[in-house]
Amino acid sequence: MERHILILGCKNYPGFSSSKVISSGMEVYVTELVKYLKSCFRITLITADSEVSQDDNIRVVSLPIFGGRLFQPISLFFFSFFPSLKLRKKIDLINTQTPLSGLIAYVLKKWFNIPYVVSVHMYASSSEHTGSRLHSAIYHYVEKIVYSAADKIVCAGHGLRDHIMERHCVEPDRIIVINPGAGPVEPDKQSQTCHQEKREHDDGVLRVLFLGRLIQENGIIDLLEAMKLIAGQPVKLLIAGNGNLERYIRHFITKHNLQDNIEMLGIVSGEAKDRLLKSVHVLIRTSYHEVFPVAYLEALAYGIPVIATPVGDTAYIAEQTGGIDLVPVNDPSETASAIVGRISHHVLEPELISRCQTYLRDISWKNQADKTVALFNEVISRHERLGDSFQ
Repeated sequence: MERHILILGCKNYPGFSSSKVISSGMEVYVTELVKYLKSCFRITLITADSEVSQDDNIRVVSLPIFGGRLFQPISLFFFSFFPSLKLRKKIDLINTQTPLSGLIAYVLKKWFNIPYVVSVHMYASSSEHTGSRLHSAIYHYVEKIVYSAADKIVCAGHGLRDHIMERHCVEPDRIIVINPGAGPVEPDKQSQTCHQEKREHDDGVLRVLFLGRLIQENGIIDLLEAMKLIAGQPVKLLIAGNGNLERYIRHFITKHNLQDNIEMLGIVSGEAKDRLLKSVHVLIRTSYHEVFPVAYLEALAYGIPVIATPVGDTAYIAEQTGGIDLVPVNDPSETASAIVGRISHHVLEPELISRCQTYLRDISWKNQADKTVALFNEVISRHERLGDSFQ
């Protein structure tokens, strides 16, 4: 009999399939991972405003959702509790994608001895993410409760793991790192197509891409200030993504007359994202927080240099690949200088591209899914072996 996994905390499935929900890398992570997990487990996802799955091994419970970026996870948390409770006799393990949804798993473990694994994608209790120190303190307490009883904590990056271990005194044997996966890499075809599409757009203007959520912690405001400083240079910033700062960005562009320098593209994903990456010269993100930014590796594998802040595992990736220009956090002037420095030098050396492609193959979605399957089976088997003494 197949083991049954309940996934909580994912706001939308598949990721970016609803205009009502503010999706993020977490939703993409779940979407990609489930493609592989479904061959090993039965999967139930409790999510919001989502499509009905056509796959026999995947059941999607779609719930209402309300509010903006901060309130949507809270809304999903409250609506998810009773559907989760109804499934208590059918599930073998709960995988929560946020500490907040982990409160449901915590209760179900205490009441019904159901094991749970927490996947952690970001520094969720930071004030930049929560919006205030009060919310940050509350979320820190939520994390403390959820991590205390979790059977395993899966972190998306090494820096995040170290942060959680130090802040919440988590034992080393309960916390591991499984990086987000990367798409398939076809080196020869990839590099050739990339250079061809760049030539088609080569008008002497450096095309710089910001790809991510339009939120303060991704440093988008600092990037806008940097673009204002170099408005007279042959540089065009393409902004791909959505988020709560979208209206602010449009106002900034109009106020400073940057229509020729900045273009907003909205959400770009799948094949459209690949085509976009192949058409630009530089990827940039001046984040305050990162965990393990796979987008940087994907860009480098296309031969596209990256400008980024040394947060999360970014400095490690920069050291391993040699293709990332590091700039200080919250420093538009240094960011502007780094962009200008790439106007005449925006092609990576072949050996750097090869290093990135090799690394991407090592963290393919299949490899990361295999690690996740092994982890889930380990936790479930331990629960079956220990029985009532499991808690």
